Amino acid sequence: AGRPTAGRARAARLVAGIVALVSLVGTGLHLHGNYEAGPLDRSYGERWDAMSLAERWWAAATGAVGPAPALASGVLIIGAACVFGATIGRTDDDR
Repeated sequence: AGRPTAGRARAARLVAGIVALVSLVGTGLHLHGNYEAGPLDRSYGERWDAMSLAERWWAAATGAVGPAPALASGVLIIGAACVFGATIGRTDDDR
C-alpha cells in the first residue's frame, strides 16, 4: 500500500477541514437549539429568566436543557484533527 502521495494527503486535509467546519456549525446549532428550549424546560423553565446569560449558556452546553446533544457534532472535530495529524510528513514526497 505504501504512503499516500502529497496530493492525496492534501485532499484528506481538505476534507478534514470541511468536516471540522461543519462540525463547528453543527455544535453551534445544537447549542442554540438547547438555549432556545430553556424556557420550556421542566426544571429550568420557571427560573430561566432569572438566570444569568452565562448560566443559561452553560445549561445549554452541558445538556441540562434542550433536546440536542451539544457536543455530539463536536466529536467530528477530533476525527478531523486525527486526519491532520496522521497526514503531516507521511507522504512519499516527504522522503
